[in-house]
Amino acid sequence: MARLTRARADWHFGSGPENCRGCAALDRDCGLACPYAAHAPGTVEGAAAWAAGTTCATATMAGLDLDMPAALATAREMGAFGSVAAELLLAMRMGLAAGSASHRADPTGH
Repeated sequence: MARLTRARADWHFGSGPENCRGCAALDRDCGLACPYAAHAPGTVEGAAAWAAGTTCATATMAGLDLDMPAALATAREMGAFGSVAAELLLAMRMGLAAGSASHRADPTGH
């Protein structure tokens, strides 16, 4: 589950949005072949961690980061078990870092 969360965050904070804009412009529906859909959360913990993590992502001088205490508290309030949410949020933070680094290296997504 953590691997999927990391992959989704890498996609979401990396080249994913540019790729999806291309699909929309060409009137394509990638369905389950889309990496964003393929890595969608399938559990309460996954959905809560994803919602909390995207809400608590912050821009800093160094780039994007995740406010882990706020995200963990939010995920727990949304019904996620603390240790599972912590593991998923850590995976999301690693995916966020990888995706935003690749986006900075190649902002066009190619």
